[in-house]
Amino acid sequence: MWLKYMLYYFMSPTGQQEIFKFMKAVAQPSLSMDTIRQVKIPIPPAAEQKRIVKKVEELLPYCERLNK
Repeated sequence: MWLKYMLYYFMSPTGQQEIFKFMKAVAQPSLSMDTIRQVKIPIPPAAEQKRIVKKVEELLPYCERLNK
């Protein structure tokens, strides 16, 4: 479950902002392992992660329909 939680976190605006503040401004954006280690990731208890993933997966189809 934590893997899906991490995926959804990095897809979120907050997760994207956290990643982009460490990216180097070069032709091919990249993150070094040292940089990746500096990214702050909120990790709630497993039960909360499960609840978040369940809610995101419940709402994603609605978002996809709205985008169409």
